[in-house]
Amino acid sequence: MVQRQFESLKDIDFIGDIHGFADELSVLLQKMGYVLSASGFFHPEGRKVIFAGDYVDRGPKIRETLQIVKTMHDSGNAMALMGNHEYNLLGFFTEKNKGQFYRSHSINKIYQKIETLYAFKHSKKEMEMYLEWMFSLPLFYENEYFRVVHATWNKGLIKNLETLLQGNKFRHLNDFTESYNEENALFAPINTILKGLEFTLPNGIKIEYGDFVKRDSVRIKWWENQFSQRTYRQMSVHQDDFIPDMPITPQDENRFENYSESEKPVFFGHYWMRGDVGLLRSNICCLDFSIAKEHKLVAYRFGGEKILDTKNFVWVNCCEN
Repeated sequence: MVQRQFESLKDIDFIGDIHGFADELSVLLQKMGYVLSASGFFHPEGRKVIFAGDYVDRGPKIRETLQIVKTMHDSGNAMALMGNHEYNLLGFFTEKNKGQFYRSHSINKIYQKIETLYAFKHSKKEMEMYLEWMFSLPLFYENEYFRVVHATWNKGLIKNLETLLQGNKFRHLNDFTESYNEENALFAPINTILKGLEFTLPNGIKIEYGDFVKRDSVRIKWWENQFSQRTYRQMSVHQDDFIPDMPITPQDENRFENYSESEKPVFFGHYWMRGDVGLLRSNICCLDFSIAKEHKLVAYRFGGEKILDTKNFVWVNCCEN
C-alpha cells in the first residue's frame, strides 16, 4: 500500500542512517517543515520521506526512533527501507536450530546489538512487533524519478532479486532464512545491496577495525566508474593507511558495474561519510554522515531533478538540541 502511494511522487525527502538518534530526527523533520500530529509527523505541502534504513543499534533512543519511523510509514507519510542493521537484528532473533540463530550470538555480534537489546529489555512484545514490521520492509525502491537502497545499487543484482522474490521484499520466512545460506542465489544479492560491495583482500591479509574482530575484506566504492588498475586502498570507501595499497585483481574488477551519469539519481546510506556534506557525483547521493559517531543526520530534499544539487541537503549536528 505504501509503495503504491510513492509510484508517481518526486517531492521526497530522503533521510540516511538514524541509529537511534530520535531527538536529532525530530529536529531534522521539523527543520524541513514537518509537523507532529496525533498520527505522527506529516508535511503540510504533501511532501513524503523515504528512510534509507538502519534505525536500530548504537544510539540512545532506539525505541523512540522506531516509533517515529514506523508511525510515519504506517500513516503513508514515509516509506522505510530495510538496512543491514534491521536485517542483522532479524537474523539475531531467528532461530536456526535449538540454541543457534542465523545471526550468531558471538561477543562482537552482541556488542553490535547491545544498545537495542538494552532498549527492549522490559518490552519483549514491543520488540516482536517491531521485528514483524522490519521483516515487511522493502529492500530497495525505484520509480520514474529515482532509486533508493541502503548500501549498493547494482542493476544486475536488483533484477535477480526482483525475479527471486517476485518483488522487492521478503515474501515469507523461507526467503529470509535462505538469504543466510552462502550457496543460495539470494545470498550475494541481499548481502551486497544491504551491506555493500566488499572485496576480499589478497594473500590472506586481514585488517582490524576495533570491533573485536579482524576482517579480510574492505568496502568498495561501487559508484566509482574509473576502477581499472586501481588499488584496494584507492577503491575502499575510506582510504585508511592500514588498507593494502595493492592492485585490485582482474577477478574483482569484473564485479564492478558502471553507473553512468545519464541514469536516475540514486540515494543510499551505510558508508559513514566524513567531513562536509556533499554529493559523490551529480546523480549519486550518500546520506550517511555518521550520526552514530555523533556527527550529522542528513536529508536530501528531492524535487525530480536529474542533476542533484548540494543546496538541497539539510542536516542537523548531533546533540544540538
